Amino acid sequence: MEGLSREALEGSFTRTVAIFGAGKSGRFIAEMLGDMGCEVDFFLDNDIRKQGKQIGMARIISPEQFAKTKDDFWIFLSFKNPEVERQLLNLGISSKNILDLSACARGQVISFFHEFCKERSGKKEYRFLLEEDRKTICKAVSKIEFYDGILFISGWGIPSDRIHKVTIKVNGTKEVPALREERRDVADMYPYHNTDTCGYFYIGGTEFKEDITVEVLFWEGDAIIGNLVRRCKYETACKLIEHSVQEGKQGELTRTILMRKDYLLHAKESVAEVLRGYGKKFIDLKNKLYIYGLLYRLDMFDKRDMKDYLEIIGALDDIEAQAWLCEQEIPWMIFLHPEFKVKEIYGWQRSMYHDIARKIYAGKEAQKKVDERRIVILVDNLASDVYASAIFEIAIANELEKRGYQVLMVVLDTSFSPELDIHPCIMHQRSSMQYEKQHKKMKNTDWAIYYCQRVKFRERKIEAYDVIEEYRPCFVIDISQAGLIVCAALFQHQFKIVHIPLSGYSCGAVFNRYITKSKKLSQIDNEIYHSMDEEQIFEAPIKIPYKLDISHTYERHNYGICEDDFVLVTVGNRLQYELDTVFLLHMRKLLLNNKKMKWIIVGRNLGAAFYEYMDVAIETEQVIEWGFEEHMSSLYRICDVYVNPNRLGGGGSVELAMEHGIPIAMTQMISDVTPVIKSENCKLNYDEMFLYIKKLFESEEVRAVEGQKMKQLIHRKELTIEHYVDVVIEAYQDCRKENCEWRGNLSMEKLKLKYIADEEE
Repeated sequence: MEGLSREALEGSFTRTVAIFGAGKSGRFIAEMLGDMGCEVDFFLDNDIRKQGKQIGMARIISPEQFAKTKDDFWIFLSFKNPEVERQLLNLGISSKNILDLSACARGQVISFFHEFCKERSGKKEYRFLLEEDRKTICKAVSKIEFYDGILFISGWGIPSDRIHKVTIKVNGTKEVPALREERRDVADMYPYHNTDTCGYFYIGGTEFKEDITVEVLFWEGDAIIGNLVRRCKYETACKLIEHSVQEGKQGELTRTILMRKDYLLHAKESVAEVLRGYGKKFIDLKNKLYIYGLLYRLDMFDKRDMKDYLEIIGALDDIEAQAWLCEQEIPWMIFLHPEFKVKEIYGWQRSMYHDIARKIYAGKEAQKKVDERRIVILVDNLASDVYASAIFEIAIANELEKRGYQVLMVVLDTSFSPELDIHPCIMHQRSSMQYEKQHKKMKNTDWAIYYCQRVKFRERKIEAYDVIEEYRPCFVIDISQAGLIVCAALFQHQFKIVHIPLSGYSCGAVFNRYITKSKKLSQIDNEIYHSMDEEQIFEAPIKIPYKLDISHTYERHNYGICEDDFVLVTVGNRLQYELDTVFLLHMRKLLLNNKKMKWIIVGRNLGAAFYEYMDVAIETEQVIEWGFEEHMSSLYRICDVYVNPNRLGGGGSVELAMEHGIPIAMTQMISDVTPVIKSENCKLNYDEMFLYIKKLFESEEVRAVEGQKMKQLIHRKELTIEHYVDVVIEAYQDCRKENCEWRGNLSMEKLKLKYIADEEE
């Protein structure tokens, strides 16, 4: 087994290419190979949680699945591990087909790379000084692209330690300065590649709207240490989008456009309007979907686009694509961006679920008889014992079993994009089977869990329905999002449905009764969105019954925190969406003015805005990027205040902090935790909230009083799981009195007319 050679690289242009390891190292190798012109076809990984996902256009599969290929192939190793090598050899893969690129992932430059770059750009046009300079000057081939009068010079390894400035000569005369920008796509994903050796691109603006000849000059002091000459074709980003869609190169386009995202925003409105024009012009519905997905990724999406997006989904004739988009794409989009909600969105969802259910479950007969002691709990996925959703779902089952009911929990695990010919905005995949041992430990008794395992999307939907129908429960407790089509079919066949949303105060689910954390907040939402009949609403606020495990010990001094430091903490899985600009500006000002404050952020994928606004605080080590934390109770013991940004979710982490007597700083924005903490204990806006944090910082006595108040609030009787199950049973008893006839069916035609009316208003 050898490293990457010139022969192997050139051969990879015609061979199937797979990278072993779908982690950070593997992604970096893919980026590097892509910049050399080699496209990756597959990622190989033993982690079943990753299998089935995509990285760019490359699918993640198991080594066993890949070993069945008959194609000529290379397997590139992104990390050194003798066990992996043995595994591949045992699968019958020759060592000649396995190449070790782990050194590249650690930042080493491939020996022949310099010459390869020189050849690709033209020997006369790519000049350097001494051979030893190759480690610091233009380690990778630079791409020069010219969109909308902006020049982009990029490459995976453009260095910075020797280069003091970059200038651009246009058509041999006009000189344009180029600004260096950090490549966030590299820096976020591969932080161990320091910014002295890779992860930069340069940008320069011109006034030309025609093809030009560009010479890029790399300077060290007053000396030119390298240059690159290219003929650049002028293109508009919008034309690039149009051509790529027409040629079926959407995946390649997404990567290119998103790299330029920040620089397209200078012409945000014009670009958005052109894209919307393409969305209306293209005949193929999936191309239309792609355009609106691109608007979403470019942060150019709004309510107008949501209306169009819904109509396109409603017109699809691909039932699986339609089902996945309705159940996963749209709910996640409006969860992350509530501002996208249109008035009739929940009516549209409910109508679509019923329509799709009729198609998928055609021929299924209505149930005849039920067992009054049997209850089904339907969930999307069942995560590990550190996740609020899993703790909550299993706690309900435990309590029902304690009361003499027979409980079957059906786990759908359909929250992933199947192999569809679409490019969804939101991608998810979770496998619950990996936590089966944890689930058994979390159960108090021997009630059953059924994990749906059929491979295809539609088959898994049918599997879930068949299991429930055969079980014949008296009612179904729906705590799902991916189960809404299943529930629509059950509803049509006279099963009683009690729906429990994991977030929000209105929804498009199909149900007889709805359990909300706050009836008042649901009624307020319902006045706008008309998502349900108000007699269907039952109120039951709840706290997640965490076990306060403090067996793990964290010491402040191990993390650069002094004993007298004031430690803020924020926790979340979706912080890239939730840490908005206003919040970050307030936090930046707070930290820079108070050097004894530290901010621990628990979570991944913090987003580009976080690094832009917190750069100084990161340098002064006032910000601690903690990553994922399994022992939150232990971590909270070194924290003083929980800071909650404006968001719908995050309730579980806030409640656990309250259990530990930690003051909570949050606004009165309606969220999942509002009924628990009560709005009178929240601040009016960010200005008041950050003044409150300063007050807590200045007075230990105030902190103690506020922390004790949080403890008292979280220990209220109406927040217990026992009270919650009382309300669930009451809701079921109430719905037994009525027929399961769904009211409020809204056709797509009526929806369209309603949209027109809204626009006129």
